[in-house]
Amino acid sequence: MKRICKIAASVLALTMAVSLTACGKGKTVKDGTRPTVAARSELKAAMDMIEKVTPASEFADKKMSLDSENVQSAAYTSKDNYINQLPTEIQLEGKTNVKLISTTVQKLLDNGWKCVNEPMPDELGTRADANYEYADDFTLNGKMASFEYINLDNKTRPAADCVIENVSLAFGEETYPNPSDFLYDSKISSKSSYQDVVKKLGRPKELTINADSGQTVINVSYQGKAIINDIQYVVSFGLDYRFDAKKSTTTMNRMLLHMTEVL
Repeated sequence: MKRICKIAASVLALTMAVSLTACGKGKTVKDGTRPTVAARSELKAAMDMIEKVTPASEFADKKMSLDSENVQSAAYTSKDNYINQLPTEIQLEGKTNVKLISTTVQKLLDNGWKCVNEPMPDELGTRADANYEYADDFTLNGKMASFEYINLDNKTRPAADCVIENVSLAFGEETYPNPSDFLYDSKISSKSSYQDVVKKLGRPKELTINADSGQTVINVSYQGKAIINDIQYVVSFGLDYRFDAKKSTTTMNRMLLHMTEVL
């Protein structure tokens, strides 16, 4: 059974800089400036917005780079390795609570979620096998969410009995026309701005800005730790925002909540 990587792009997009290609190489924008000039202006606007909320002095490092002729970027790294605590539970569509490493696939199915594209596997193998984890899109009342579930046992286990380790949502994309809304840590949802998230969770562990004079994306990453059944996990919460340089506002593009066992 093959290991499914269907949502890998969504996961990676939340933990690394997004390569944007809205403008062709050497193409000029409407005001006649080269894309690098426009991207530099958008990058500065995004950095100004970020640093009003979280000053650069609060981060351990800040780096700027020219990734290509069109793309400008900046990266901030936190002084802290972890946030002491980060919630492991997220609520979808106002009623489905998913607690990572605790909620089983069967509970989702019992709550009305259905697999979108293909049958679920009958069982998942152990970590020594290639099929110990699986990912797919699920729907509930026309709303979509992506789940990755994993077998934590040292023996083969029915897929429905495996636990969720990853919840991801994509907003404003043709392939995900009806994403589920979510509620995280009581106040964070798809309507929350960067400012709202910082007010609730504090300074991110990592933050990157990628501007290409057509689409500017801010990637925000938080990290914490959790101990479940004497096993330590890293908890990651990531958000992608589209940044409007003219309005200096952010609109959520993606959300990811993920847990990884510390081996």
